[in-house]
Amino acid sequence: MSFLWRIFSCAVSLFLADKLLDGVAIKVIPGKSVYFGFHLTEYWQILFLISVALAFLSSVSKFLLKTVGLPLKILTLGLISIFVNIFLIWVLDVLFLEFQVTNLSSLILTGIIFSFVDLLLK
Repeated sequence: MSFLWRIFSCAVSLFLADKLLDGVAIKVIPGKSVYFGFHLTEYWQILFLISVALAFLSSVSKFLLKTVGLPLKILTLGLISIFVNIFLIWVLDVLFLEFQVTNLSSLILTGIIFSFVDLLLK
C-alpha cells in the first residue's frame, strides 16, 4: 500500500472515530496548534497532520510486526495487529493536544475502526 493511500486510510478512520464516538475528539486549539512553524487553524489541517503521523507510525510498526513479530501474529491469529493499532492511537493521544481519547472503550473502538478501514481500503 502506498504511503499516500495509507494517509487517506488513516484520515478516514480518524474522521469516522471522531464523528461516531463520543470519547474521541479532534479539535483546533487556538494559539497552540503550531507545528513546524505553521499555524493550523482548520479541522482538516489537524486531521491531515495526525493522519500523516499515524500513517508513519503504522508503516514502521507493520514492518516490524511482519519481520520480528510473525510468530506472535500467528499465535494470536492476527489479533495482535488490533492491539498494535490501539497502542499507536494512544501514542497519538499523548503526542497531539488536538487529538483526545477520553476513555478506554473509545480507544479500543478507535483501534477497531482503524483496523477495519485499513482492511477495507487495502
